[in-house]
Amino acid sequence: MLSSWGVTIDSNRDHFWDQAKIPVSPGSIFGFNQEACQLLEAFQDFLVAQLSRLPVLHADKTGIRIDKALHWLHYLSNDQWTFFFPHAKRGGEALKAMGVLDHFHGRLGHDHWKAYLQFNCTHFLCNAHDRRELECAAEQDGQKWAGSIKELLL
Repeated sequence: MLSSWGVTIDSNRDHFWDQAKIPVSPGSIFGFNQEACQLLEAFQDFLVAQLSRLPVLHADKTGIRIDKALHWLHYLSNDQWTFFFPHAKRGGEALKAMGVLDHFHGRLGHDHWKAYLQFNCTHFLCNAHDRRELECAAEQDGQKWAGSIKELLL
């Protein structure tokens, strides 16, 4: 189910004022957020169904702040669709809550993160993440072989 992602009423009210000099009450902002979430639920259901049937998906996550607390913005994408899913947890619980990967049986590209491996699909590892790991091994750990492998990937 969609939510307002924890964006504060004050930040939305400030945005309206900063961008258009329109004063908007906190109650109106709350109502706008609730209505937007309700209107987007059908699209979210459609998107989850589409992503579940695709042959290839890419997955990643990044930390975000919601009401000053660390959360995780998980996402799944291909060349046509991107699904963002904020969640308080980083692990498998959040990935299952997205509602896609339990039903996905294509190829999933990701960053070596163990939580992705619980899903019954073909896994492949992201070369961008591989290159960053190799760069760290070469520069910070002095592993000369890592630089050679990084160049091979490029």
